[in-house]
Amino acid sequence: MMDRNWFEMKRIRERQLENSVWIPLRQSKSIERGSFGTEGHCEEFSGFCSLLIPLSLQEQAESLNWTEMVLRDHMPFIDGAHYCPTEIHQFGPNYDFGVEPVLVQNFPNGDPVIWHLNQDIVFALSLLREEDIWIRPNEMYTEVVRLKRNNDNKPILIEIKLEFMRDYLSARNMALRVSKYVKRVAILSDVSKLGWVEGNHSETVKNNKFEISVRKIHEGGHFWGSSAAVIHIARNDVDSDDDVPVMGPENDTNIDSISWTKGFSGAPLYHVMGEFWSNEWIQPAEYSLRVRQDDIPSSCEFIISASGNTMNADDLNDKDIGRWLWFRSEVIEAVLECRGSSFGWYTQDTGHIGLCPSYSVPFGINNLQLVTVYAVDIARLPEWQKRLWAGYNISPEGGVSEELLASQVRAEPANTQAPEEYLKISMEQLDVVSKQYWGENLFRLHRDINAILPTIHRFRAKNNAGLLALAKDITRIVIDRLDIDVLRRIIRLPADNKHRSLKLLENALSEIVGVDEARTVVAPLFGIYELRLGDAHLPSSGIQEAFNLIPVQRDAHSIKQGLQVIQGVVVTLQKISEIISKYEQISDRK
Repeated sequence: MMDRNWFEMKRIRERQLENSVWIPLRQSKSIERGSFGTEGHCEEFSGFCSLLIPLSLQEQAESLNWTEMVLRDHMPFIDGAHYCPTEIHQFGPNYDFGVEPVLVQNFPNGDPVIWHLNQDIVFALSLLREEDIWIRPNEMYTEVVRLKRNNDNKPILIEIKLEFMRDYLSARNMALRVSKYVKRVAILSDVSKLGWVEGNHSETVKNNKFEISVRKIHEGGHFWGSSAAVIHIARNDVDSDDDVPVMGPENDTNIDSISWTKGFSGAPLYHVMGEFWSNEWIQPAEYSLRVRQDDIPSSCEFIISASGNTMNADDLNDKDIGRWLWFRSEVIEAVLECRGSSFGWYTQDTGHIGLCPSYSVPFGINNLQLVTVYAVDIARLPEWQKRLWAGYNISPEGGVSEELLASQVRAEPANTQAPEEYLKISMEQLDVVSKQYWGENLFRLHRDINAILPTIHRFRAKNNAGLLALAKDITRIVIDRLDIDVLRRIIRLPADNKHRSLKLLENALSEIVGVDEARTVVAPLFGIYELRLGDAHLPSSGIQEAFNLIPVQRDAHSIKQGLQVIQGVVVTLQKISEIISKYEQISDRK
């Protein structure tokens, strides 16, 4: 409804950019409904433009407004020997005044306009562009800048997160000048309820100006009572019968002209327009953590004793004092949920994990399945990473991981292996021996295997539901990939045989080592397969029986049970490979 509130746009006028999460660097958005000059027509334009201004010139830049900032063509300026780059905004000849954060490129042949984010911002903040979003890989792939388009795919808005903009401004000793312009127009037949008479009505508060214009018009769009002068001018000295006509210089005798005045008619309507201009400053941050990498005091505290005493992260970064920190095992999942995280194993209970490979820290798992990390390794992380770790920090309990101590204190790494590291290797090895002795791969290809494999680790088993979900994913990439047709050919069964993959595998192995041993070897896979249905379909006795086949100690910590599930599968696959390796190929099975 086009009432007085719509034209006054009070919410827009009250909004302050310094309180926003996202700051528009450039916007040009238009909405229009109805035909101009007819009742019911309305339109709205919302625009932003911005300029990076050195702090030393900020006072002089107070005069910069919408008109001076938005109308500049983004092209290099060349004046004789002087060359002004495209990104530089000049305030008079040879006077570099500011830097354009967004550059607009137009093409004379009608190709789509392109909005470019200034490359210095891209490089300074280490941004990676993915379609119309610029992300920061060094910071959990956080979305920093985004470009929005209209239905015609034309750019209408490019904006940046305030904290990143202020970090960049701090590094460059600059402030951001942002100018806003909003216009709302409507054609109405009655303006009595608006409370404005014909004419202009304006108010100015500091850097903000608001203006209302009410004009009576004829239907069609012309001002009420206005007219237009029409002049018709023609040449009379060209003979259309000439093959090559030539016009001479103009003079009073070879030019004919006639003029008249045209009035406008149409029902009376009113053209009502509200306009708002504002100029704001975005000031630089006190520190530049990302671009200039300022060293500032940490705000993170970590628990260092059983009594709950804490210590600031900066104080933990002391080479002369060695201590460890304890974390809930959920921290591993929290890190792995972040894009770009890294994860790997050294031994059965030690490994490395990081929100990005360059900030990976060694960790260990103690007997209570808590994660322990050397304090200095956490203290040296960027502040934003410390915050994540601090959220899972707990009081020391259960001691430091024995395998972590063996490596970091005694310099004698444990001679153990994490089954997570060998699941893929075990499947590949089984395919190798199957191909060698049976002539065909045992596993079918699966398009999602590379996506599923990294998710198969003990930390998913944080509770019973997580343990069952882990078993289900193992089923998907191990049991469900067994090639039934290959197994039927190996044991010479007809295609209409109803046995499923695991039973067929057991039958194939029984021809080598006998029925009893084959059943014992494959039993853990049957247990995993039964768990795929979860507790929603299996009675508790059935779940217990399935875990017994793997085997899994149900009274152990759930993380430990997750380890045993993966371990049971890996050991089983290795045993199957060993059995097949004993197989002596018989010529009539080729």
